[in-house]
Amino acid sequence: MALTIAQVFREHRRFTGDGLPGEPAAAPLPIGDPQSGGHSPTKREIREALGPLETAVDEVQELVEQAEAIRDVVAGYASDAVSQGNVPIYSTGAAVAALDVDNSITALRTNGRTTTGDGGGAFYVRDTVASPGSIIDLSGDHWRLASWPLNVRMFGAKGDGVTDDSNALQTAFTAAAGQHLNIPPGTYKCVADEQIVFASGVICSGYGATLDFSGAAEGSHVRVTGSVGANITLTGNANAGASVIALSSTAGLAPGDVIRISSDQLVRLAAIGGSTTQTIGEFAVVRSITGLNVTIDGFLSDTYTTAANAVVCKLLASRNNVIAGLTIIGRGAGGTNADRGIDILYAENAVVRDCHIIDCERNGIKVEQTYKFLIDNCDVRCAFNPADTVPASLIRYGICPTGCTQRGTISNCHITGGKHGI
Repeated sequence: MALTIAQVFREHRRFTGDGLPGEPAAAPLPIGDPQSGGHSPTKREIREALGPLETAVDEVQELVEQAEAIRDVVAGYASDAVSQGNVPIYSTGAAVAALDVDNSITALRTNGRTTTGDGGGAFYVRDTVASPGSIIDLSGDHWRLASWPLNVRMFGAKGDGVTDDSNALQTAFTAAAGQHLNIPPGTYKCVADEQIVFASGVICSGYGATLDFSGAAEGSHVRVTGSVGANITLTGNANAGASVIALSSTAGLAPGDVIRISSDQLVRLAAIGGSTTQTIGEFAVVRSITGLNVTIDGFLSDTYTTAANAVVCKLLASRNNVIAGLTIIGRGAGGTNADRGIDILYAENAVVRDCHIIDCERNGIKVEQTYKFLIDNCDVRCAFNPADTVPASLIRYGICPTGCTQRGTISNCHITGGKHGI
């Protein structure tokens, strides 16, 4: 068995007075002049020369032992982390789905969604129910996506310009309600679904990303949409300039709510010789409620009568959505119903900025029944073919705020093609 350095020195100290280390006592050292019997260097000089080296070796040995002790502690922590389920790392989400993950593990990480390094690596926690983007392992246990911020590749989107990413994108936009969602640079083909619908509160950043709907069906490709509550009838006329509205019920209403008041009365364009089927309506914010009377901030712009079936409903808006940096490619000219790049309906505080909308024939961006919006620094290039079959009623606006939309700003935009800019 090989001796350690320390053992070698101990052996040397033992025998330097009488012979070489490991040799029998009294064996001569083969150093010096054999005729005179003198030794140069002397045994004492050898011991003195080796003394500091021995001390240095001892210090190194001590450091090695300390390092080994630290290594053992770290290894113990690592072992505990795995055994207690703190964050083991797997190659991909697909690999997790093929495993029966130990019940002691409550959270895990992956280095990709379908392949390692595909940009879809994420953090997951054990859950009891399915959720958008979750993984189901071999034993049927659910792993909920818990990373922040989210990005669409965590949901399986490729962005390679070939794969149909529409289902993965829709799953991502559903899961990201009230959160940031990044779309990494790439071209995301959308074929199976002609539209991607935002959940409320999604803040989407897609600088360098293109959503390509050129092979999809006609429709509104990127949609932000809420809804409205049930109609509540007025019990008396609400005149232009009034700030109090008498209702048959105030159930479900509260100060701060945005409400829409409308009736069957046609807009004033008809009174000056125009032709329209549009009816009057506007939004207002509830300031206070007293009994069945609602006081609004500001005042009404039009008169709403019970004879014209005036009603109030609450805006159940998709709130605080942001679409930033996306390029959206439509189907081009020649359709029968035509398509829209971005369609915002029943929203509040919607923002579209730094977007490029290309080859959408009906509208580049449409904003309808929305309270407060901003469209800034967008480039809209509408598709237009005078010989196509799109009905004349589809009047091809670049940016189209319509239908009771209020308190909006359109700034720094460039619009080409179509029939109308705004």
